[in-house]
Amino acid sequence: MRTRSGKRTRDDSDNEEAGKCTNVLVHSDPLDAGARKSQAQRRVVPPKKKAKMSVPSQEVRAHCLSEMPLDIMFEIFALLHPKDLVSLCMAGKALLSTLRSDYAQSIWIKAREATRAPAPPEDLTELQWAALIFKTSCMSCKGRDVKTIDFMLRRRLCTKCKKLHLIPTKMFPRVFPELDPSITSLVYSTSAIASRHPHHPKQLYFWKSDIKKMAAKLEGIEAEIKANSGSSTKKSLEDFKKSRRETVQKVFNRNFAFRLTYDRWVASEASLARKEARSAVDKRCQILVQRFIQLGHSPLDIDLDRLKRRSDVQKNVELTDKVWARLRQNIEPVLRDARERRLEEENKVVRS
Repeated sequence: MRTRSGKRTRDDSDNEEAGKCTNVLVHSDPLDAGARKSQAQRRVVPPKKKAKMSVPSQEVRAHCLSEMPLDIMFEIFALLHPKDLVSLCMAGKALLSTLRSDYAQSIWIKAREATRAPAPPEDLTELQWAALIFKTSCMSCKGRDVKTIDFMLRRRLCTKCKKLHLIPTKMFPRVFPELDPSITSLVYSTSAIASRHPHHPKQLYFWKSDIKKMAAKLEGIEAEIKANSGSSTKKSLEDFKKSRRETVQKVFNRNFAFRLTYDRWVASEASLARKEARSAVDKRCQILVQRFIQLGHSPLDIDLDRLKRRSDVQKNVELTDKVWARLRQNIEPVLRDARERRLEEENKVVRS
């Protein structure tokens, strides 16, 4: 037989269990009963983990290229612009070694001829020549958009680096007191340096690192002479100096003609680029005119010359649906205004 006290005991235990569950499932925020119930019953589903995309590292990509057969690699390289080939040389030692080999010379020549660029001078390789005329960064500080090339120094240099690393003839004894000034006849020099004084007399300037390298070269030859103590080694030093002076003089004599050839090529390429740009604009305008006529606009309302001068039409982008929608939104109001003016003029003629 059930007793009232037993029932009370079970009710108390049930209330205690319910209190425990409430403490576990409900936050301490003062929410109403319905909100507490829904929050207690809500199950938190963890977000799905995104699959990691395996991106090959630069070392892996370089390894894949190094494992590629040379004939296939050269077939790919033959399709590249000289500027892209230079960038490949900077990607790793393996690619640099491959593109500097004798087997790759035909690739450089073919790539250069495709751009109609002049052949390199005798003292520069195809790789050095491509880096000089196609890369537009400063060869000293890597600064961007350097327009001019100093052909006497065989470098593309910004004005800041010229002022930092070029020394005039009169400053040579102060900068290099330990060296014989005659070493300047063995390195390239230039007179093209920006000066704050426009009437400053021109003088020769030398690149510091060229002088240091030449000094190290001569020091190595002199060390060999001391080690061998033979007349043949002394003669080799004199022959080296004589050959080097002839090379420097040859570069100096041909500098003007070579610069003229380069400038003509640059001007020709710029003219060709402008011609191709005009042709692309003409083709794009023809397509636009056809589309506007299909929309019901009269050819009388389309000013072709004015259309060609629009900056949004001159952009060298593909005429996709998105581009067409933007052009239509910008040009169609102009055509409507032209139509209204034309009809107004026609009405005036009819009334008169």
